[in-house]
Amino acid sequence: MAKIYKEIQELGEIITGKTPSTADETYWGGKIPFITPTDINGFTTYYQESTERYVSPIGAAKQKKTLLPPNAVCVTCIASIGKPCITKVASITNQQINSIVANENNDYRYVYYLMRYNLPYMLTVAGGSGSGTPIISKNKFARFKFLVEDDLCTQRAIAKRLSAYDNLIENNRRRIAILERKAEQLYKEWFVRRRKSVEKASKESWCNYSIKELCHINHDTISAKASGSILYLDTSSITGNKIATLESYDLRSAPGRARRKVKRNSIVYSIVRPNLKHHGIIKDAPANLIVSTGFAVLDAKHDIANVIYLFLSSQEVVDYCQMIAEGAVATYPSIRPEDIGKLKMALPSIAEAEKWNRELEPLFTLASNLQRQNALLVKERDLLLPRLMSGRLKP
Repeated sequence: MAKIYKEIQELGEIITGKTPSTADETYWGGKIPFITPTDINGFTTYYQESTERYVSPIGAAKQKKTLLPPNAVCVTCIASIGKPCITKVASITNQQINSIVANENNDYRYVYYLMRYNLPYMLTVAGGSGSGTPIISKNKFARFKFLVEDDLCTQRAIAKRLSAYDNLIENNRRRIAILERKAEQLYKEWFVRRRKSVEKASKESWCNYSIKELCHINHDTISAKASGSILYLDTSSITGNKIATLESYDLRSAPGRARRKVKRNSIVYSIVRPNLKHHGIIKDAPANLIVSTGFAVLDAKHDIANVIYLFLSSQEVVDYCQMIAEGAVATYPSIRPEDIGKLKMALPSIAEAEKWNRELEPLFTLASNLQRQNALLVKERDLLLPRLMSGRLKP
């Protein structure tokens, strides 16, 4: 295996994205993904399969020079530096992203892992720019020089071994998404459509319970004088029931906001930034799992945690929480735990809700098992990445 230094521009064509005019509605609403840094969930995103907004063929035709083919490697280069992804289909990015369309001498997957491997360097360069916002210009990005495996076959062998993990992780994520959609559909069938049908037929409403009546809220906290090791979950580390990272701390050095205890089936619901959508239900809570005071922790008084979680995850509730959030949008919008406690949830009866909760349990349990499997796969892949890329381990 021969390694040589190459500039990124030697690996392929560099394309900086551009946002189509938002004033022209004909440019938007199509099927071409428009990738922005917020669409890329983290620093280990593989294929970027969905985006918040999509461009129309008319909008794409106006930006032929920035239209990316499938398998282009995208890297965020403003603000959240170094978040990578690979385009699944023809896509467009905004100007905060530089992309590499690998040439015939380089494997696009290898280029993707090369970017991840050299993330610390990019962060250092961007942080040393002297500007208020970290930034890597297209010219600087193109001239980054990294130690690269020169043999294409070796590149492919390295990429094949690492991508085996990412492909399995992505497959598990798709399965989790299917399970979540099924759970959401069941909830809507049971608690939305059926309720409306019953009310229309009998003119009788279901019982309205406040969340405070159904749950203990912030029931258990640890003392500021407590000691020992903990696993800590912050609000930024969970989105839509997906836990990205758990951090290990000794309580003496843990963040001051590490105070809320959770147990099995605790619901953690973000009451602070960034968009009040950071929440989840904890199916497998280790005894030392502590979450931030930025969460409201809800423990159901009856066996209906899954039902309550789906209610709190509904768009109507999220929209309501955003509406009543206090504080500047750009800083720390927040709601109070008691605001969640006042929310009203309609149930036919507690017994019926418990019955439906049991039917939801296998879906949530399987999703939790897949998430746990993914955590192990991520750990193994991240151990392999530096060894394979550095040449310490042969592919």
